[in-house]
Amino acid sequence: MQIKSNANAKVSVAITGIAALGEAGSLKYDDKSGGRQVIGFGSWKVQGGLLQYVIEGSNAPRELANGTSGAVKIREVTENEFLYIDLTDQRTHSAKRVK
Repeated sequence: MQIKSNANAKVSVAITGIAALGEAGSLKYDDKSGGRQVIGFGSWKVQGGLLQYVIEGSNAPRELANGTSGAVKIREVTENEFLYIDLTDQRTHSAKRVK
């Protein structure tokens, strides 16, 4: 599975790996919104209905520190889309699924 955020967004996240409970994969974070590009990489896993991630490195450790972690609640994964709930604002977000 590979999921990317909306192409119109200034922040994109690519998540690759197997979409199965307990499986893990890698992620790439790319943020062009703050005047310079911040790129990070890390890992993720699915557990208890949450997509949990950890940033393992970045080119801007002040903005995106190693060890930064978080989780989103998985709402739905379809053939074309990944819907998730951001636990900080409780809003549903959509990401395009790349095949």
